[in-house]
Amino acid sequence: MDTLLILFWASFCNLFISLIAIEFPAIYPRTHIKNGAKKRQIVSIVIFLMICIITFLLYTLLKIKTLFLEVKIAVMLLPVLSCILFSLCLYYPLMRFLVRKNIEDSQTVDLLLEQIFKCSFGNASTNKNELKMLEKFICDNNKFVTQYGMSIYLSEYIKQAQYSVNSKPDEKFIHCVLDRCNQLKHDIDNFSPIPFPNIGLILSFVFSTSLTVLLSILSL
Repeated sequence: MDTLLILFWASFCNLFISLIAIEFPAIYPRTHIKNGAKKRQIVSIVIFLMICIITFLLYTLLKIKTLFLEVKIAVMLLPVLSCILFSLCLYYPLMRFLVRKNIEDSQTVDLLLEQIFKCSFGNASTNKNELKMLEKFICDNNKFVTQYGMSIYLSEYIKQAQYSVNSKPDEKFIHCVLDRCNQLKHDIDNFSPIPFPNIGLILSFVFSTSLTVLLSILSL
């Protein structure tokens, strides 16, 4: 089998997997993360499609011949090349993106906890200024606050603090907001950056089944 055909079929298999993955529902905590992951999946689809088109044209129209391998060797190389292309063009970019976003979220929630702590346990003379800093944080990180469900807590915190003598809400409400922030921090710190959270079993089944079939062919 010509090496161009091996590259074509390896890319075609990954194109098929990428099309399944992009249509499969994936649940991420933030819409921004979900959209960013989908963009990288679209890029991988374009890459695999271009490889398929180029190799097909080179082999059929231009009649370019490359290294010819025996069928058994080609069948062995096909899953290896498929896994390499899958890792480089799809899995690694998605994993890197999710890890980077999770680090950013972890830094943001740390800043939120610090600001809430300052507003809740600071001096009466500085509380008004700290409250303004909290409002600025919410404005600067509006997507983070909204998509993680913190907007209702923080807006109520500011509302109660503004009508308080010492610019602080009720102690019970302070602990409620701090508990919610701590829970959010725990969720972010323990977030597993899995590129395909709802399709992992399907991908594992496809690759393992394909490899089993290919090895069975080799044993004949």
